[in-house]
Amino acid sequence: MPSLTFVTPALPAKPITRTALLLASLREFAGQLAEYPVWVLYPESQGAFKKEETTTLKEFGAKLIPYQVDKDVLSFPLGAKVQAAAAAEKLARGKKDILVWLDVDTLILSPPEEFILQDGNALAYRPVHHQLLGTSWGEEPDEFWRMVYQHAGADPEQDFQMLTHAGERIRPYFNAGSYAVRPERGILEGWWKNFQACYQAPEFRSFYERNSLYAVFMHQAIFTGTIQNMISEYSLQALSSSYNYPLHLHGDVPEDLRPGLIDELVTLRYENLFDQPDWQETLPFSEELAGWITAQLVKFNFPGDQA
Repeated sequence: MPSLTFVTPALPAKPITRTALLLASLREFAGQLAEYPVWVLYPESQGAFKKEETTTLKEFGAKLIPYQVDKDVLSFPLGAKVQAAAAAEKLARGKKDILVWLDVDTLILSPPEEFILQDGNALAYRPVHHQLLGTSWGEEPDEFWRMVYQHAGADPEQDFQMLTHAGERIRPYFNAGSYAVRPERGILEGWWKNFQACYQAPEFRSFYERNSLYAVFMHQAIFTGTIQNMISEYSLQALSSSYNYPLHLHGDVPEDLRPGLIDELVTLRYENLFDQPDWQETLPFSEELAGWITAQLVKFNFPGDQA
């Protein structure tokens, strides 16, 4: 087995309940990958975790790692995540063969073995959950995406088709909440450099003013442009649709693309779904899995907003 580490972000100023839930699912359901190390990266400027929070995270074997974050980046939607990813990649380079990034609202339900990159592959990915700012396959990139490609040095002629969880056929648009990379390729450092160079550029600010979603997903657009610039399609490893499944968007997923039972998924994302008291009533959970999740939510005093 290759040397691998899982990475997830956290903010000491917010509850760690989601982080604890993610780590509990990793240790419970990830099979032989359950024993692999986990790094929890947090902005040093935000202070330290409470003593009891530190104890909880370390009980799961997590290593708490502070990183420096730019003040302007911290105040920009999801900008700190880009800097955290680059910091994790720098730490992993020369020490780990594979770095697996998981956003904090992730649950692992089965051994995520597809994160183990095959020889010659540099990144394992899922497309975005649904199109939103993306471009439909067969259409030319719009003004926003032309600028993204230009700033990232990517060639739209190298685009290929993706299928979102919602069943939309789109030009490349990578989800930045769940992926595996080879640290020595410097993909995440490249992402950070590109993000720094353009997220405050006047030409992009005009898009933020037009629609706030451009600011929210700017990090993901630059992630896409960076990947397109640095990696050929042949070095990409597509994860199956049972990875990074958007549980909070289950009703938007075409019936033929939905799991018959949530338990069949490998990893899922839930956003704020578990804040709702009736979360399990409209979703096809087994009694065993719903019971396990409920027990963890009680144990970790859910809900609690997180990074």
